[in-house]
Amino acid sequence: MAIKLFLRFVLGVFGVVVFKYYGYKDFYKVYTDASKTQDGVEISIILKNQHILFKLSNTCSIFRSEATAILGAIKTIIKE
Repeated sequence: MAIKLFLRFVLGVFGVVVFKYYGYKDFYKVYTDASKTQDGVEISIILKNQHILFKLSNTCSIFRSEATAILGAIKTIIKE
C-alpha cells in the first residue's frame, strides 16, 4: 500500500511539472507500470479516473510486462 501511495505521489508531481511547463491542456495523463516479484507479475494502468490492474504469467519478463501495460493503455484509450 505504501508503494502505491508513493508512486501516485511521484507520478502526480511529475505530471504537474510536465503539463504546466509544456501546456498540454487538451490531453489527459496516462500512467503505466509493471512489477515482477516472487509473488508474481502485475501491471497497472491509470488513466483519467480509472485504475486497472492485471496479473500476468510468472514467466513474463519485466520488459514484456511493461510493453503489455503500454499496449493495454492504448487499447483502453481506443475503446473510449
